[in-house]
Amino acid sequence: AVILHTGLQLLANLSILLRPFLPFTADKLAASLGINNTDWKAAGNPALLSVGSEVAKLGLLFRQIEDAEIESQVEKLHARRPKTEEKEESADIKPAAPLSLPSPSPDSPSSTAIAPIKSNIEYPQFEALDLRIVTVKACIPVPKADKLLQLTVSLGFEERTVLSGIAEYYQPAELIGRQLILIANLAPRKIRGIESRGMLLMADGPDGKPILLSPVESAEDGSIVK
Repeated sequence: AVILHTGLQLLANLSILLRPFLPFTADKLAASLGINNTDWKAAGNPALLSVGSEVAKLGLLFRQIEDAEIESQVEKLHARRPKTEEKEESADIKPAAPLSLPSPSPDSPSSTAIAPIKSNIEYPQFEALDLRIVTVKACIPVPKADKLLQLTVSLGFEERTVLSGIAEYYQPAELIGRQLILIANLAPRKIRGIESRGMLLMADGPDGKPILLSPVESAEDGSIVK
């Protein structure tokens, strides 16, 4: 009886202490114990329940979460996870090198480790990306930013400014006239006061050098990459 009495007093105090974190659960617990005084100052009272107090039947405080519901939420989290960690001064996606490229010898000092395949995505997630062929019309260094180049690219129906953190690997002159692949529907982002509208697709090359991805054959600016 003493143990039961002590346990009920603990539950009564918990109904007050849990209120800031689990208000609805605390209300259920307090109602079943017949506690009207839920003021924070009442917590810690070893005799919060008076002798002879009636305790109502208490149902489940928490519903059981099924495995299917957990898996569904995990899939949603994976779907929202960014595909890459972006640096403040880089507006490029640098995916792992395509598997169709020959892998460098593991004994080579300049070999690049191939990243493991990421979690599966559904086709609509890929379909949401708008990949376009663009031609570089102009390219200049960004002042006071050693890693950034400012490219003007043509989609055929319009020209855009795109910033790319490749200045230490590419000279502006060698990019002018080159066709590249752009994620065209990425939300604009301001970097160093310049609005960048899109990201260039790149692969990781030897020694960490980014390799700009280009179509093997020339295509019309604005062509959709499928």
